[in-house]
Amino acid sequence: MLKASALLYSIVFSIVILIITLFIVSSLYYSQVSLIRLSKLERANDNMESALAVLLYTDNNTSTIDLFKDGKDLAYVNAYKWGMYDIKTVTCIVGKDTLQKSFVFGYEPDRNYALNINSNDRVLNIAGRTLIKGNAYVPNGTFKRAYIEGRSSLSSNPIQGFIKPSPYGSGIDMKKLKQEFNSFLNEANSTIDLAAEEVTQIVSFSSAQSSIFSENAIHIGSEKIKGHCIIKSERKIFVSSQAILEDVILIAPEIELESGFTGVLQCYASSKILVGKQSNLKYPSALCILPNTPYDSIGSIMLGEDSKMAGTIIAFTGTDRNSQSLVVIDKGCKLYGQVFCEGYTQLQGNVIGNIQTGSFYLKTTSSIYDNTLLDAEIDVLQMDTNYLSYFYNGRPHKRIVKWLY
Repeated sequence: MLKASALLYSIVFSIVILIITLFIVSSLYYSQVSLIRLSKLERANDNMESALAVLLYTDNNTSTIDLFKDGKDLAYVNAYKWGMYDIKTVTCIVGKDTLQKSFVFGYEPDRNYALNINSNDRVLNIAGRTLIKGNAYVPNGTFKRAYIEGRSSLSSNPIQGFIKPSPYGSGIDMKKLKQEFNSFLNEANSTIDLAAEEVTQIVSFSSAQSSIFSENAIHIGSEKIKGHCIIKSERKIFVSSQAILEDVILIAPEIELESGFTGVLQCYASSKILVGKQSNLKYPSALCILPNTPYDSIGSIMLGEDSKMAGTIIAFTGTDRNSQSLVVIDKGCKLYGQVFCEGYTQLQGNVIGNIQTGSFYLKTTSSIYDNTLLDAEIDVLQMDTNYLSYFYNGRPHKRIVKWLY
C-alpha cells in the first residue's frame, strides 16, 4: 500500500513539475516573441522617423527610399496634390508589421513683406485706422493720406516698415500657380465618380478618394463628411451651418457657406464664394476663384462680417481687363494667413499675414474709391510661427502642416 502511494505521489509530483516547466518554457517563448515583435515595431518606428527626415529636409521625391542603402530598410512614399496642399503617405514594412502615416506639408511663408500691390500707376490712399505692420511694396514707393467718409488717417505712421516701389521681386508667379490649380482640377474631374450621390462619413487619406457629384445644386445639411472626399456640383454647393466638414474639397461655379459655419475645407469656384457672417474656417482652409474661360464674369470671394479664417485666399482673373476678380474681407473679419488676388481687394478687416493684390477697392454707402484702404490692418509681424504656406520660396526645408488619418 505504501509503495503504491509513493508511486502515486511521484507521478503527481512529476506532472506538477512538467506543468511548471511547460509554463516557464511557454512564458519564455511568448516573451521572446513579444520582444521580437516589439523590436520590429521599434525598427519600423525608427525607419518612419528616418523617412520623414529625408522627405522634410531634402529634395527627395522618389517613391521608394532605401534608408540605409542596404536594400533592407525601405520606405514607400505615395505623394499627391490635395487642392492647394501636398500630401505624402509613408509606409514602412518590417517583417509582417506595417506602419503607415499620412501628412500635409508646407513651406515657411515669406515674411519679408506685409503688402505687395502689383499695379504701378495708382497711388495707395490710406484713411481712418488703417495700419500696415511690415514692409510695403506700393506704386511709386509712396502713399497718400486720404479724406474718406469724413475721416483722414489717424496714425502718424500708418506703414511701419520699409516703403518701396512695387512690385515685390519675390512675389508669387500667379500664371504658374493658375496652371498648377487647373492641372489639379482637371485630374480631380477625371477621378470623380459621376454616378456617386452618397459618401462614407469618414474617408482615410490612405484609402481611395471618395466623391459626391451632381449636375444640379447640392445642399449639405447636417451631414458629417471628413477626409479624402471631393464634392462637386455643376451649379452650386450650399453648406449649412449644421454641417461638419473636415479636410474635404468643394468644387462648383458657386459655393455658399451659411452664416455661423465652422469647419476645415478647400473651396474652388469659377464664379463666386460666399462665406456667411460669423463663420470660422480653421487651418488649413483655402478659398480659390479660378475662371473656366478668360471671359468668365467677375469672380468674387467674400468673407462675411465678423468671420475668422486661417489659411489662404487666391483669386485669379481672366484675360479681359474688365472682368477683374474681387476679394472682400468685411468688417470685423480676421484672416490668419495670406491673400493672393490678381484683381481687386476690398479690405475692411484684419489680415495677420500678408497680401499680394492687383489693387485695392473701397465701396461705401456714398461712393467708390480706387486703391484705397479705410480702417484696415495688415500685420505680418504677428503672423503665427505655426502657419505654413503652400508656396515654395526657395528653402528646401519643409514642415508638417497636419497629420492625417
